[in-house]
Amino acid sequence: MEETIEDLGLENDICVKKTDCMGHCGRGPAIKVKPDKLIYGWVSPADIREIIWSIVSGKPIERLTVKKKAG
Repeated sequence: MEETIEDLGLENDICVKKTDCMGHCGRGPAIKVKPDKLIYGWVSPADIREIIWSIVSGKPIERLTVKKKAG
């Protein structure tokens, strides 16, 4: 992901941080987008470029968005 961000010239706009378990192992690999508090699950390498553009545009990717449980 970091390489794609650099290739697109967005290294000053998007920061990637590795983390421990976020509690979404069953939906992994997962990516958390801040400050939007979105979590993308079931992410594959083919999704990376689309995720980066969703961050830039501010438009979430519904098919990857992990929904919060009601209640």
